[in-house]
Amino acid sequence: NTQTLVQQNTVIDMGFRLENKHILNPNLALNTGYQYNEIGVRNFENIDNPRFSRSIKEVLRTHSLIAEAEIHSNDKRLFLKLGLRFNYIEELETYLFEPRLQFNYKFNEELSIEVLGEQKSQTASQIIDQQQDFLGIEKRRWILSDDDQIPIQKSHQISIGLTYKTGQWLVSLDNF
Repeated sequence: NTQTLVQQNTVIDMGFRLENKHILNPNLALNTGYQYNEIGVRNFENIDNPRFSRSIKEVLRTHSLIAEAEIHSNDKRLFLKLGLRFNYIEELETYLFEPRLQFNYKFNEELSIEVLGEQKSQTASQIIDQQQDFLGIEKRRWILSDDDQIPIQKSHQISIGLTYKTGQWLVSLDNF
């Protein structure tokens, strides 16, 4: 075969985050913030016979507002963080609410328990292209969600863990 195919898949992910921590008292703090994220994916193809070239670039911009409350007990055995993340994806005109929970409790100096729970979302997905010849070579490439044929990936995560720490030893058991 005298045909040459060149493919490129480029991902650029950049942004910034502003955070503020307001301590109301020794046991209570409020965290707020704003995060801006821009992700761009470029897919380039060039075929020499017949002559064909194409470059497609897609961009998604996400604005996020973050609010969290941190609570500590007086004896520092209990730590609780409750939060909410509000995302707006500009190009898709989509709003997403993502709650977050972190709970830690020390039974004593050696043994503690941690419970985590959160919802998350992701606008970039990896797809598999099968080459249409007898080799069937698998190629992966990144694409952005369009919230129609390529949905925004959403996950719900919960984990619970026990930690035992004494001297130089650390034993951790986690289930998620």
